[in-house]
Amino acid sequence: KGASSLQIVNNVFHRTYRTAVWITKESVPYSISVRANLALETLRHPRESTAWVRHFASFLLEVPPLYLSGNVAAGSTDTGFVLRPVLEDCNAGGTSASALEEEELNEAVGCLTGFFLLRACKDLCNSCAVLHGAAAWKSSHAGVITADQSANIRMHAVMLSDNHIGVSLGFHRSAGDLLHRVIGRNITVFGSTDASTCSASIDCRALGQTDKVGETCNSVIGSAFRRVGILAHMVNGMP
Repeated sequence: KGASSLQIVNNVFHRTYRTAVWITKESVPYSISVRANLALETLRHPRESTAWVRHFASFLLEVPPLYLSGNVAAGSTDTGFVLRPVLEDCNAGGTSASALEEEELNEAVGCLTGFFLLRACKDLCNSCAVLHGAAAWKSSHAGVITADQSANIRMHAVMLSDNHIGVSLGFHRSAGDLLHRVIGRNITVFGSTDASTCSASIDCRALGQTDKVGETCNSVIGSAFRRVGILAHMVNGMP
């Protein structure tokens, strides 16, 4: 069974297998707070199959949270944060969210992927899936990524640095959809900084068709570019 009215606050998780915090899909949406937690080294289980891709994360939230702030995922061998995003009405001119202090940001550092946004609506919808207050740096694949996303996307107060790809967005929308939107506000994207000093920092690592672990560079960019800030979003049309 899932959880409700749960608070996970001020914890340290070290060298956990697959996840440090997992909020299952049976949990009550908008009822769980995850604040000021540190997850160090989230590892692939030694007996995890390599026959297919099964994503894992330091923080795996399969329902939208009530609060998610001030958490750090460092050194995940897959993803820092896998999130079912909060849905809000789209508003290109602003956001209802208040300004954040630095310690309120959710931060992913040294992960394969920083933030992965799950499909926000079961069917197509015109609401905005929101990513607010996120920092991702030194991701060997992407800082922020979504695939087969059914909603619009709004990103606010996002900082990305030293990632192979800063933002990569993929959508599953109706063919001929002219109302689909990606909205960004207060987003900072850096390429290579002084944080990328070791020789390994020049190499991408991403999951591929024959590489289910991400031991080599299998991204769509490959070795053609060391860094790409924003990968123009792709829409896979549906009838």
